[in-house]
Amino acid sequence: METTVDEIPKAAVRVLIENNKKEILFLRRANTEFMKGYWCLPGGKVDFGRTLAETVDNEVKEETGLICTEQRFLFCWETLPTATLNTHYISLVFHCLTRGSIRLNSESDAHLWVGPDRIATLASAFENDKIAQKYWREYARLE
Repeated sequence: METTVDEIPKAAVRVLIENNKKEILFLRRANTEFMKGYWCLPGGKVDFGRTLAETVDNEVKEETGLICTEQRFLFCWETLPTATLNTHYISLVFHCLTRGSIRLNSESDAHLWVGPDRIATLASAFENDKIAQKYWREYARLE
């Protein structure tokens, strides 16, 4: 059986950016036919010839206007195809420290800071709510 391009898993980065309240930045998807109106972490596909570090820096800057000053790889998250979503992504999840002010590009129409107490109410794309929950459970210090 021959594998088609759509059947090949794609690599992506997802970036966790926190404020001083330990809330994580989510963006509402806009100008897309794919999961428009759902919330997701900043990030995107890894382009051919671009390193993961470059991808993280570029996606954060393009989508939020923020400058990533420090990044740290945390874990992988695999999103498998479902009955309603025929994509298979392997997301490399990073935590970033940033500077600057949020200026969204046309891919998003709103941003929201979400804490562990509100994540269950968020209509999240690509299992990004589960990524945030794993971060808070295993990596964050929520004193």
